[in-house]
Amino acid sequence: MLLKQFCWHNARLLNRFVMPLALLFAVTGCEKPPVVKIPAEPKVEQFAVVTPHNQMIRSVFAEAFSDWHKEKYGSYVQIQWVAAGTPQCVEFVQEAGRPEFIPAGRPLPDVLFGGGPLDHELIADQGLSRAVDLSTVESDLPAVIMGLATRDPQNRWHSSALSGFGILVADKSCRQRGIAAPTSWKDLSDPRFYGWLAIADPQRSGSNRQCLLMILQKYGWEQGWGIILRIAANCRALAGSSTEVISSVSTGNCLAGFCVNFNALRQIEQRGDDILSYVVPADANAVTPDPISVLTYALHPEIGERFARFCVSEAGQRIWSFKAELRGGHGNTLFRYPINHRFYSEHRDKLGVRDNPFEMSSVLPQDHELEKKQSHVVGPLLLAACEDNHVMLQRCWRKIIDAGMPEAALAELLTPIVSESEAYELGAKARSRRAATEALIKGWADLFRQKYERVEGLLAGS
Repeated sequence: MLLKQFCWHNARLLNRFVMPLALLFAVTGCEKPPVVKIPAEPKVEQFAVVTPHNQMIRSVFAEAFSDWHKEKYGSYVQIQWVAAGTPQCVEFVQEAGRPEFIPAGRPLPDVLFGGGPLDHELIADQGLSRAVDLSTVESDLPAVIMGLATRDPQNRWHSSALSGFGILVADKSCRQRGIAAPTSWKDLSDPRFYGWLAIADPQRSGSNRQCLLMILQKYGWEQGWGIILRIAANCRALAGSSTEVISSVSTGNCLAGFCVNFNALRQIEQRGDDILSYVVPADANAVTPDPISVLTYALHPEIGERFARFCVSEAGQRIWSFKAELRGGHGNTLFRYPINHRFYSEHRDKLGVRDNPFEMSSVLPQDHELEKKQSHVVGPLLLAACEDNHVMLQRCWRKIIDAGMPEAALAELLTPIVSESEAYELGAKARSRRAATEALIKGWADLFRQKYERVEGLLAGS
């Protein structure tokens, strides 16, 4: 009985629901369901960039360029970054250009992104960068700023932003210790900063090297080197990178240090302007172009050229200079000076920086050829003076301060160990040869050690 009821009930269900469906299929001819097209994964291209730029700049540009490339060319781009200090980036570009180059986990770079004109001139002269015609996007960009070219006559490098150099100051720590904050490069050589400064090895930091070159440009060889040596005597030790300098000052472990403007402004945004400040030195202020080069051995030259085009375009200038909330995302504000002069009048309220480098009155006129010679010697000289010899230098300086700054001992300490012409000649011979540079540093270190011994002898005699 139960079985009959079950069969009768299910037969009713079959007649009620299934049969109409069968009839429907008979009427429609049993059409197949429509095919749903699943979109293919978007194409992603790759290329490699070697750069001294910080992680924030790398992240912002990686995202912004990829989006721009998708819109223009239909594919996203993934950037493989090789990040290091400017001198190490240049060395890597040179190393990668040799036939015997072994990647060792690092990609063959397509682009050098960042550094200074001297660095890009060097690799161009060595045949490591290729000509790229950006005339269609450079029409609004100045060919020269403050006496410095913003692009190579043969189009082997182009500048997409401007950098300022100055002093990051731990204002709160200065106030707590009753030490007046510096307002100039020369202030950093004052005894009040003994043991409180942070500067980086100029062989490892392009920004700190530029600060030293500005001092030499402003004060000349004799006086400039004396100021640099006193600054070195005031620092705790040569830091291995500009990042270490920024960290030491930001945490208050040091009171001041060399810094490029955009890194300083970023720290101030994070820590607060009651903690930190950025000082544009009153005695020598300079703004330099920040170039990009596409390398001759690039595996992806077309992507590299598009990246260079993006950086100097209106879109790239907005990424460099606009406040993050006013450029549609892509990470944080980069606090860069745009190289497009129109931005300062047309977008002034949108920029992350407040000042206009094209209107600066205290800018140091730069002798480009002299700076080139100085760049070959300032690193070796500073390392000779205060790498292995740093304790001796600090001891001499402390004794001179405690003795009331006696003229004879001070003059002996600050007199350069070599003449300007001899230094440039030796620096040019050792240029780009690591063994020759190391031998030069060793010989000069011996001369500094002898100098410090003579200073201590004069102080003991007095």
